[in-house]
Amino acid sequence: MKGAGLLRTILIGILIINSSSLIMCQKQKTYDEEYQKKMRMKWLKEVPLPPNSIELKFKYSFPSKDLEKKGIYLFGANFISNDFSGNIFVTDTRAHQIFKFAPSGRFLAKIGKKGQGPGEFSRPSLIMHTEDYIIVYDRGNYRIQFFDRNGNYVKSFKLYKTYFDMVINKNGLIFAAPILRTKKSFLIDVLTQDGKLLYSFGKPKDFKYGWIQLNFIKLATNVKGEIFAAFIHFPIIRKYSPEGKFLAEFRVRHKAVDLAEKMNQTRISKQMRTGFIAIIDGIKSLGNKIYISHSAPRWKIFEFDSYGKQKRLYWHLPSWDVHYTDFLIQKKGNKKVFYFLQSTPENKICVFIPKIIKKPKGGKP
Repeated sequence: MKGAGLLRTILIGILIINSSSLIMCQKQKTYDEEYQKKMRMKWLKEVPLPPNSIELKFKYSFPSKDLEKKGIYLFGANFISNDFSGNIFVTDTRAHQIFKFAPSGRFLAKIGKKGQGPGEFSRPSLIMHTEDYIIVYDRGNYRIQFFDRNGNYVKSFKLYKTYFDMVINKNGLIFAAPILRTKKSFLIDVLTQDGKLLYSFGKPKDFKYGWIQLNFIKLATNVKGEIFAAFIHFPIIRKYSPEGKFLAEFRVRHKAVDLAEKMNQTRISKQMRTGFIAIIDGIKSLGNKIYISHSAPRWKIFEFDSYGKQKRLYWHLPSWDVHYTDFLIQKKGNKKVFYFLQSTPENKICVFIPKIIKKPKGGKP
């Protein structure tokens, strides 16, 4: 009996300690949330939107709840793309699969499964499209895999470098951004669809410390086949010909971007090796236009023409705990449709359209 009483006392003590810890954690979480919200509101006031910015209106998201009940859901998706028919493809690095949806969000297919064999994946990270192939960068298996339009495995080739991003141009050449090994390395390798390295180009930015991370770039190509390289930690985009000739360099211009760049420059001056802020979250193309995303304090999409002139700014203010990792844009008639890949608090695809501001009748807007 004494032993039972002692055991009850110990269990009650553990319960009290755990309850107290839970209450403290909840209070700390609430404090962190309130602090983040307060700082965000302050930042929103400090970086107002420029005139004629276009707000984006939420339409729907997918996978739907009905699909989730059937086991069709995302939980490690990190890249989104579309084929020539407008179908949406998402790589999921935790499911080790490719998900295919119609633009409406209707589920169409899964491609692959976890493994090392043909048609299997280990952390697939991005997808490229031609009229004949779905091309997947199978990062964990260090290879590129080709599938036909129905998702059937066709072929693959091994890679001997780790690449940060890739894009395929209209002539079927793969432009890949390697993780730099030396300061004399090039920013971009050009590969055939058989994996042959044709040539490399692009001079990296020179730093004493952190130069590998500071030379991370994301790639896009327009209908002319020109290559655009966006530095993640700087608001800088370089434009190259398909042959690798440097054509131009332009910048993203916005107060929030300027402040983030200033923070990174401070870290560089202090000779820090890590901890740099991502300024350019993604780069995509639509026709001759290039689109750049920046996440703070609003989710913003900057539109540029092929000459590097900043044209429009599209924006959306999500809840403070919502974070987007990638995006794409489609055109339906004269209207643009934006697809944002959300990572938190849920992993899903959110669809937006530009919000139309109606002018009052018989008066000025």
